[in-house]
Amino acid sequence: MSSIVRHDERTHLLIEATVANLAVGGVEFRGGWLASNSPDVVAPASWQRRSVGPLSVAVHPSRDHAIVSDATASVLVIGWTVDTVARSWDQERAARTMHALLRDHGWDALIRYVAYLAGRFLVVAALGDSVRLVPDAVATISAYTGRLDGQTWFGSHATLVAEQIDAQPDLGLRDFLAEARKGSNYVVFRPGVRGDYREVRQLLPNHYWELLPGREVSHTRFYPFSDTVLDEPLGGVERFSMHFDRHIEAICSLPNVTVSLTGGNDSGSSFAGFRRHRREDTFTWTIADPGTRSQVQDAEAAGHRSRAAGVPHRVVPKEYSHDPEFERAARRTFAAGLQAFGFSSSTFSGLPHDIVNVQSMLAEVGTGFYRNRDFEKPTASNLARTYSSQPHGASGYAREAFAEFIEYADFREERFGPWSWYDILYWESRAGLWSAIRVAELELSHRVEMPYNSRHVLEALASGSWRQRQERVAQKAYSLRL
Repeated sequence: MSSIVRHDERTHLLIEATVANLAVGGVEFRGGWLASNSPDVVAPASWQRRSVGPLSVAVHPSRDHAIVSDATASVLVIGWTVDTVARSWDQERAARTMHALLRDHGWDALIRYVAYLAGRFLVVAALGDSVRLVPDAVATISAYTGRLDGQTWFGSHATLVAEQIDAQPDLGLRDFLAEARKGSNYVVFRPGVRGDYREVRQLLPNHYWELLPGREVSHTRFYPFSDTVLDEPLGGVERFSMHFDRHIEAICSLPNVTVSLTGGNDSGSSFAGFRRHRREDTFTWTIADPGTRSQVQDAEAAGHRSRAAGVPHRVVPKEYSHDPEFERAARRTFAAGLQAFGFSSSTFSGLPHDIVNVQSMLAEVGTGFYRNRDFEKPTASNLARTYSSQPHGASGYAREAFAEFIEYADFREERFGPWSWYDILYWESRAGLWSAIRVAELELSHRVEMPYNSRHVLEALASGSWRQRQERVAQKAYSLRL
């Protein structure tokens, strides 16, 4: 962990930029953070302490962060930002820009700037009596909140918050998921905003949290903006290519970058950019269950693609780790249950821990995940059946969960501008919740970056016709150029 602290005499700003040290802090809650307006924020000694307005914040040493503050406003950036418009991934510059926007122009200016940054990050900012938490495009650094005895807690993992407010696991959710997974070959994940603990809520993409004195946290939608349009020419090819390529360029400035590669177009585009910008010899990899033919075939296709480009490829067998220390740390971090322990344990055992893992999830926000779009209105019942066409999607539990989701997410068609509610549902429910937990589990092993986690990229991908989106015209055009 290395920090640069300085006081700008001209502007009277206190500026601190901290670069992560992956070797410090241990596996438990790796990449995590904890914050509260309580004076008693207890965290391991290796975690870095910061203050943002009334909040005391502790950050795991494996997570980059930067803070800029003065007597008027404070901005803490947890994670790593990439400004693809300015072609900059300077954390201090980004934090200074956010602080100036907030201090001089207010919350709307800050949120508009943050909304179009790439990278993986969470912004915690204070102005006057207000504290707000604003996520990256798909909220890939998770944020949870809970309240006890007038004290509000925020954290990167549900376990961290639950322990502070004495929350108990949601046994109803546990039973629902166990029943849904019986004999199912489909991905089964939490419906709506139901989480491991009923008293703990998660911050959704396209929303911010606000904490005001004496009040409970409010969850407010800020996107789509009133002037959001999806009308890029040529199916968004030019906009996608510029912002996606600059994001890949930034990621490739990091050491030990690898690509999680499949035979598909989404990771194929990431690989194309990686080949252009990588600065050192490294490798691609694919995780596969040796007993599942489709996964083996996908790994073979990925290997052929990688080796044809002169890049070594590894196959990581999907199996449970025999490392008892990792299992203990993983089950401590995700105390109410792991979503995909076999996946995270396999990468812990099968890959170096100092790599940057390029994951190509999230593209389907723009390309369109839900192909069957027969439901007209986003009612709780229709959202539940879209969530899953299996019997558990028609259950009363699922309908109740999505009724809560509609209220919590202000999920109304008139709020979505040019976007289909199907795309917003995938963005905020599946990508914003399921994918974020998957990434948090992976981060117990190594750093994860996601080149599709950019509002510029997602809007560009969604700008084409339905055929262009489904055929990934923008991604294919980008890859062919390289």
